[in-house]
Amino acid sequence: MEPATLAPAEMPLHPTENDTAFFDHRFRFTERNNPVVEALYSLAAEWLLRDGYARPQILPDGPPATVAKLDPLDVVQLEVRLPPLPAVMLELQDVLQRRNFSADDVSKVIAKDPGLTAWLLKLVNSPYYGFAAKVSTISRAVALVGTRQIQTLATGGALNSLAVLLPKGLINMELFWRHSVAVGIAAQELWRLSGRSEGEQLFVSGILHDCGQLAMAYAAPTIMTAINKNYNKNPEPAYMAEQALIDFDHARLGGMLLHRWNMPLPLVIAVLRHHQVEEPSRYPEAAAVHIADAMVTALGITTRPVPPIPPISMEAWNVLGLAPSSLQEAAATLRTKLDSICTALRA
Repeated sequence: MEPATLAPAEMPLHPTENDTAFFDHRFRFTERNNPVVEALYSLAAEWLLRDGYARPQILPDGPPATVAKLDPLDVVQLEVRLPPLPAVMLELQDVLQRRNFSADDVSKVIAKDPGLTAWLLKLVNSPYYGFAAKVSTISRAVALVGTRQIQTLATGGALNSLAVLLPKGLINMELFWRHSVAVGIAAQELWRLSGRSEGEQLFVSGILHDCGQLAMAYAAPTIMTAINKNYNKNPEPAYMAEQALIDFDHARLGGMLLHRWNMPLPLVIAVLRHHQVEEPSRYPEAAAVHIADAMVTALGITTRPVPPIPPISMEAWNVLGLAPSSLQEAAATLRTKLDSICTALRA
């Protein structure tokens, strides 16, 4: 039986004791005495009370699912099973490595894959870019967006095509992409609020940040099934559940996948370290995705019903140089853009 969702009109203006207890439980992995965490807590409560939320349905007690922990050889074998980069993406990389390639060369390669072409045109025509006139050809999209940005956007299209190969029921793809797009919007907005420029790469990093979950469902569906079962008994942040089960997590697998696909290093690092941030001053993109992911999760834009919030790195926050009020500003931008971009991608 599905948990009931309260409509916004049925929600009280202020949290009840049950609401507060539930919100406190969601933030149990964070440091509540921190002003940034408190700002996020208040923002999340405001969103959930206004929009309505469904509490996760916890399965009856029983033995947790178990699988063998991964040793180094297992990790190598897992990497071998990762999906190969589609042929059209390999050809695109070859073109971009030439000295004198043209936008027309790039367009001709992409046009060989109708699914990738459709994905890119939907994204370029979405409110994220907001071009005045409709972009109807890949050559025009390349001219407007640029060849390097088209390459990283195309990676999202490659992952989208991978989704049809996954065992059914492991990942809700509509919710997966909604969460991913939301993290992309939030990461770019936090980047902008920090005073940095060239934030388009942050949008792509956000879209791809959980690609390791798709890779795990593809390469190790038994592990993903066990993780899902254990989550339904004891909800905790996904990467923590994965590490407890197999000493590995989807962020590392996602980094391995993008490295194998020869993606730019900042993008690989942003995916690899979006949960456990290392050297944020050297890789601020990872810091922005880390904060954006925690924020979007707190707001309930996730693949699972209002899950717990992962620990938040204050070192990552401090690198961005933001005030706690920046979360409210980023959330306002997210509310404005998310539905329209997701609708465009589904069209």
